[in-house]
Amino acid sequence: MDRIGATIAYDYFKEKRITGDNNKATNGGALKIGEFDRVRRLFEYIEDRDLWRWRLPDSKAFSSGLLLALDLKSVVEQGKISLSHKQKKIDEVLEQSFEIALGAGAFGCCLDAPKGL
Repeated sequence: MDRIGATIAYDYFKEKRITGDNNKATNGGALKIGEFDRVRRLFEYIEDRDLWRWRLPDSKAFSSGLLLALDLKSVVEQGKISLSHKQKKIDEVLEQSFEIALGAGAFGCCLDAPKGL
């Protein structure tokens, strides 16, 4: 194995940004190309650790420090806030849903979901 999913995804989405082949998933809060380059080194260190290469300078120290820098309670709290915000948006959109006739006696629920939902 030469690569991990994180660096494969990184390269895939960076290429989409460069070529302008964007979809809804890459619009809005997406990284600018310069920011992609800035975080590339982070992905390289993560890959170095995940593949147990330890070839990059201070790779073991970086890996250990990254894990120590994560405050589990803070990460969970931020995640809860994010999920609550997303659920509120979903609920608001669902309140505006309506039923449509699909034909042959079948009906369906229709809604106009905004980008990023």
